[in-house]
Amino acid sequence: MNSFTIMNKSLHLFMVSIFALALMCASGRSVAQTIPNGGFESWTGNTPDGWTVGNSGPVTPVTRSSDAHSGSAALQGNVASLGPVTLGASAIIRFPVNARPTSFNGWYKFTSVGGDSMTIAVVLSKQGTGIGATRFFTTTSSAGYTQINAPILWNSQDIPDTAYIAILVGGTTSGHAGTSATIDDLAFSAGSTGFVAASQANNAHLAQSYPNPFSNEATITYSLTEGSYVSLNVYSVIGEKVATLAQGYEPAGAHTAHLIANNLPSGFYYYELSAGAQRVVRPMQLLR
Repeated sequence: MNSFTIMNKSLHLFMVSIFALALMCASGRSVAQTIPNGGFESWTGNTPDGWTVGNSGPVTPVTRSSDAHSGSAALQGNVASLGPVTLGASAIIRFPVNARPTSFNGWYKFTSVGGDSMTIAVVLSKQGTGIGATRFFTTTSSAGYTQINAPILWNSQDIPDTAYIAILVGGTTSGHAGTSATIDDLAFSAGSTGFVAASQANNAHLAQSYPNPFSNEATITYSLTEGSYVSLNVYSVIGEKVATLAQGYEPAGAHTAHLIANNLPSGFYYYELSAGAQRVVRPMQLLR
């Protein structure tokens, strides 16, 4: 086994351990509502304080940047290369909340090489069960700072107690050298206690997966008011696609898909239905 294979396997295990730890750690309720160090002003070496990053040894895809939207620092994520191996940039944070934000906001610059993407996934949970989610995704380069405004979609009227935010640039063990993102001023909008229906769109209704949480198989139902080209994908909390459940033209009416999670680790996931230009997203949780 060569050193690059060993590094890839070590990085995979490192990323799995990060998210397993984030899900298993116990913490008390808190009144914290802002995103801790969301402006990336505080750093220890190449790690923003309060965040966990996917840097490994001499490979540091995440670094501090002075090209800030505001303040003096921002997070710089680069797809790093070491011989034939490339490693995307990743950062994750878990923190307590006690209100329902209406949207997730921030600012970014992005350079995409070979169609590489930048994803920021947000999951809000109550007592370990996901009840709200959003995802920002782009493959379009942006030389100047561009605003993120991603509405959070809810499947419950409950108030969350924990938030998870994951940033992924390029991919954990993929992407093209030269792909980079600068991210700054992450924040939630003002909280709201009103119910925001996650399932509604002009042409698409996406139901909550059943059961939720699930241990091996989850059923997802959705309906279309008119025929449309659709895709139904499942993503991990760091924004990596783990399954495609539907792809292609489907007629109006009700449809059902099944996720078999034999090879997936426990944790939060979210599934996204795209119907034409519309997108609807919901969270789900796998418990072994």
